[in-house]
Amino acid sequence: MCTITLTKSRNLNCVNKLVGIRSLSIVIYDPLNRVATTSGGVVTLPDYMLTATLPAGAKIARFDVKNTTTNYNDTLTQNLDTRSGGRKGELSLVLVSASGLDNVTLAEVVDQITKTEFVGFLEMKNGDVFAIGSGFGAMIPTVVDSTGAQAGDLNGVTITIATDEAESFRKYWLTAPAVAQLLASTMTY
Repeated sequence: MCTITLTKSRNLNCVNKLVGIRSLSIVIYDPLNRVATTSGGVVTLPDYMLTATLPAGAKIARFDVKNTTTNYNDTLTQNLDTRSGGRKGELSLVLVSASGLDNVTLAEVVDQITKTEFVGFLEMKNGDVFAIGSGFGAMIPTVVDSTGAQAGDLNGVTITIATDEAESFRKYWLTAPAVAQLLASTMTY
């Protein structure tokens, strides 16, 4: 017989904290060295991500994003016949180009990140950081580059990140030591 093992109820927070994504940091995905979580969140990042263990320095790239239209949707779909399920995640981000040579730089960045699987770290406006794609890697299935037609139109690249995971991204909340490791291993702007 199946049981529910909840040990307490949940009340509503008195005040909602700030919502929205401040930045996305990415690092190459290694299926043999996955980000691991505990009942208390992610305590440490895998060695391959850490600057202290890398001879070439920082490996994590950070992208600051405007969060007015940026949100990560993590959808659980259950198969009622097999009693199994999975989570599909989707995040659309706009990478805005400056002018001149920055157009070439942006195109090169997009080319690189669309050709591999990666783990993403979502930094929220309230300070929380979550790992996405930690179990099976994240990928970018679509990229839309817009030049804009008139003043006020988007002039940049919209990338859509997709994840396919077994667990909720909220289980992959980074604790203070893991956030410190993330920041120490992040490339400069």
